[in-house]
Amino acid sequence: MIDKTKLKSASEIVNEEVEVKPTIRLASMAQPEGVDGDEFTSEPIIPTPRPQPEPITGKALGEKKYRFSLTPIYTKNYKYALPTEMLMDENTGTTAVMLKEGVYVASEEGGRLKYHLMQFEQDLSYYGMRNCIIKNVLYDDDSYIHLYKNGENLLDDSIYIDEQRYINKMCISVDLDIYEPIMGTPRMQRSSLDPELVITYRVDFGERHTYRCKYSEIRRISEVMHTISLEIESIKITPDEGGKLDKCYIPIHSILVAITEE
Repeated sequence: MIDKTKLKSASEIVNEEVEVKPTIRLASMAQPEGVDGDEFTSEPIIPTPRPQPEPITGKALGEKKYRFSLTPIYTKNYKYALPTEMLMDENTGTTAVMLKEGVYVASEEGGRLKYHLMQFEQDLSYYGMRNCIIKNVLYDDDSYIHLYKNGENLLDDSIYIDEQRYINKMCISVDLDIYEPIMGTPRMQRSSLDPELVITYRVDFGERHTYRCKYSEIRRISEVMHTISLEIESIKITPDEGGKLDKCYIPIHSILVAITEE
């Protein structure tokens, strides 16, 4: 028979064993190893900040071995571009892609010209020039976006229009941006300036005419005439009294001329 006097309870057996405290290890990069459970506190341990690379400045900035950048070809150098190569307009940063046919496409500028033409057509229709002929003025070198310099003509040369029929109305629209510098930074932001434009033209190689209007209103103003030939000599921006335009950055995207015939 089993002598029950020699049996011990489970609690007595546990108390007789050597007490061993388990070591608690937390799955955290900030927790040091070997921290016992009794020594662990709830106080947060601030991790050591990760060292950041030093900014490249001074002489090192001009050394190519410390730099990596993607540099597209300027659009005016398109003759040297290979198919699928990226191009960029040097004045606006607009990108383009060279196609295998040997031509390049700048989708942003194409969409901008389409929007400009659409707005112009709406205004012409509203002001009674629904059936008009619209001409897009191209620069002698149209491979890049031209910048306006204070006092200069927006046109490379005179625009001569001769449709062999009497012209009775003319309207001009210019798409340009005006950017002002932000003091203390190299950044330019879009300006709310609305400068005055001066357009000079001649009819039948004779009498010279001039009209002025605000940039925001130019495509809503039409000149009435009765002539066979028309020559637009210049489009200029009038300098402002405060000289703000002198510091502005003004790229010219497109110029449209509309005429109606009798």
